[in-house]
Amino acid sequence: MNIFIYKIVKDRFNGKATALMVANSIAVVLIIQIVTGLILSNFALPPYAQALHILFSTLLFSLQYYLYLLVYKTDTYNQEH
Repeated sequence: MNIFIYKIVKDRFNGKATALMVANSIAVVLIIQIVTGLILSNFALPPYAQALHILFSTLLFSLQYYLYLLVYKTDTYNQEH
């Protein structure tokens, strides 16, 4: 799902640095989430991996919400003008 959203944002906001930066950040955090998830599953749930996994899941949710706000703001702005 995130890959699909990333493609849409990249196509729609080709020249806008903020939206692309947020989309790139989401991709990086998603990769970190996958890595920490693999560490959790393969190394008997180490405490540091649990903390990192929760931290980056919160960051991922926050970035996705911020990206939603950017897209919604752009759609609303384009409808009025």
